[in-house]
Amino acid sequence: MTVHRRGDLPCDFVQHLLQEKIQQLEVKIQEMILFKTELEAYRDRWSSDQIHSQPEDICPLIEMVPLTQVSDRK
Repeated sequence: MTVHRRGDLPCDFVQHLLQEKIQQLEVKIQEMILFKTELEAYRDRWSSDQIHSQPEDICPLIEMVPLTQVSDRK
């Protein structure tokens, strides 16, 4: 609106903002695709390994996921 009040058309500025937002979204989409791929790999590995828990275990599958990857996603 400030650009318009100065007598200029803000279309170039708005287009620039839209392009920046599109690029930010593209980065987020790629991160989400990578995360989904990692989760699918864990799921597939767990089902192929057929891990059997013992009565004292909470969930042995959780132990397979490195904590650094989990905390990096927050």
